[in-house]
Amino acid sequence: MSEIELVDDLDLLTREQIDALRDANLARTVAAVTGSPRTAGRWPGLSHVRRPRDLPALELMTSDDVRETCPPHTDDLVLDSVDSGVVVRSSGSAGRRKVHYHSWEFDDRVAFLGARGLRNTFTVPPRRWANCFGAAELNGAFLFAHDVIRRLSGQAFPLGSTLPVDELAKLVADHEIDTILAYPPFGLELLAAVADRPGGARPRYFLYLGERLTESRERFLADRLPRLEVRSLAYSTSEIGPIGYQCRHQDPHTHHVHEDAVIVEIVDQETGEPLGEGEVGDIVVSALTDTGMPLFRYHVGDVGSLSGGGCRCGSRTRQLTLAGRTSNSVMIDTIDISRDSVLARLEEVTDPAECQFQILRSPQGFSITLLVSSRVSPALTTDGVLHRFQQDWQLRRLFALPTFRGFSVERADPVRFARTGSGKTPFFAEKSL
Repeated sequence: MSEIELVDDLDLLTREQIDALRDANLARTVAAVTGSPRTAGRWPGLSHVRRPRDLPALELMTSDDVRETCPPHTDDLVLDSVDSGVVVRSSGSAGRRKVHYHSWEFDDRVAFLGARGLRNTFTVPPRRWANCFGAAELNGAFLFAHDVIRRLSGQAFPLGSTLPVDELAKLVADHEIDTILAYPPFGLELLAAVADRPGGARPRYFLYLGERLTESRERFLADRLPRLEVRSLAYSTSEIGPIGYQCRHQDPHTHHVHEDAVIVEIVDQETGEPLGEGEVGDIVVSALTDTGMPLFRYHVGDVGSLSGGGCRCGSRTRQLTLAGRTSNSVMIDTIDISRDSVLARLEEVTDPAECQFQILRSPQGFSITLLVSSRVSPALTTDGVLHRFQQDWQLRRLFALPTFRGFSVERADPVRFARTGSGKTPFFAEKSL
């Protein structure tokens, strides 16, 4: 039985009450981890952690650290039996994919936090929810959304994301579904199809997960469905569960922090040193839990900043503003290419979501297609971009490989970009002939 205490409404607490609850849950987490022979040796010095200010004494954890030590490779990070619970897998957008074991108790906590974060969000409570997350491949988002809907009541439509979009749009219209839950790329494609249908009811809410809703996506939705209310379902990761939640007064990139369940730090991207309020750096999160897989100072793969309370909704919790993803990369033959190096040569692309770097592999070699949105300046031509890329040392080496077969720039609406099996739009997309 977990001793972690989670309140029904975090927004009703004073700052002093939030601090006291957070510190008590941190103490319970430290006691559980140091008392477990399986996990005690993973974090030297953990027994001396009493307050959040003590956490920087622990080493930062990367995505690769977790991948190498979590099941099925080993169960060193698991407090309870791996024979009971739910198995989920990360999307891999912040690094290589990782498998996670959550106890049933931790799984219940994930659903509780997701529902708590939405409870005060809506002007009018949703009646019919369409769950359009991927429902396979160890994807936890579909189960998370279903459990949240169940806790908030209403009628659930487990539609998934494998049916043709036109068929899904017809179902949304026929059943007068008022709330769509999906990853941004698939949600935009579905909502565009709904908007193109003549007459009929229109959804009132779009709740997204897994990616930031960029400015270009906001404009796209505002043009097609001006009355649609768009909000984050949660700021969440497969490893930790819900980290933040939105109220009606926040912009699309800002979330209140579930401070009774997690501790969020912002650290310098180069040194790993803690940063002050309002400073932008890597987001690292410690989960407050005495069951499942505890994680301390874990790099979640995002960049952001923290600020104090004082939101117009009355909550005294700290607020986390997302500023983007940490730089990711792809290995092509022997050359490692980063997203930052590509975008640095594309000054016309102000929004990374309007660009996709596609690698087409074949037995004879590989070719590259740079997809850009039609909203991006027409100055981006195949010859012009190739000339710019040749100015970058790593990209120049890439194009000099004997297996390189060609490069082109093509225009495409972002909803047509390649997506992962779970519905996300990666910056680097690989295909095979």
